[in-house]
This record gives sequence, C-alpha cells and structure tokens, in this order.
Amino acid sequence: DDESEKLLFPGYVPIAFKYWTQSSRPRYWCLKMITSPWFERISMLVILFNCITLGMYQPCNDNPCTSTRCILLQYFDHIIHVFFVVEMTIKIIAMGFIGKDTYMAETWNRLDFFIVIAG
Repeated sequence: DDESEKLLFPGYVPIAFKYWTQSSRPRYWCLKMITSPWFERISMLVILFNCITLGMYQPCNDNPCTSTRCILLQYFDHIIHVFFVVEMTIKIIAMGFIGKDTYMAETWNRLDFFIVIAG
C-alpha cells in the first residue's frame, strides 16, 4: 500500500479526530511516546505498584481512613489514577478513539477505558 509507506507510524490511522495527521505536533508526540518501549514498561511498573498498594489496603480496619498508612494509600491511589487517565489520553490522541485500528478497536484498551472511567 503506497499510502502506508508514507506514514510516519505505520499501523496507526493516518488521521485522528478528522484533523490530526501523524505529523501534527500533539499527535506526533503521543505516537512517539506510545511506540517507545519505555511507555509500556512504565505503565506495567505502575500497574504492579497499584497491585501492591491494593493488597495493602484493609477495608475493615480503614473505616474511617484515619491511619497514616490508609491516608498514604489513598494518596497513592489518586496519583495512580491520574497516571492512568494521562496514559489513556495519550493513547487516544495517538491512535484515534473510535474506528478500525483505533484505541477502542483493541480489547485491552476497552477494558482499560472502562476501569479508568469507573475509577
């Protein structure tokens, strides 16, 4: 396909949100980020950290949340949630939102989207 050979990032839609080409500055930055191996490594590290902090939470003892441990875990939970919102936003800008080969076309991304929105 001649058009895909001209794309900076083959495998991703040429235009996202009916306006941003792959060379549009915000989208280009986001595509560079999500194609970096460090993007997924950092995301996996945050997921692991989230699992650890969730395992430390004690719902029976933390009602109301007054202990230093509980307050610290709540703080980490907010930071982790913000990270996942930013990660999702970067991926949506890079990939586009709805359609073939976009963010919502991938099953794992749909699951992530549901978890972030529900969180």
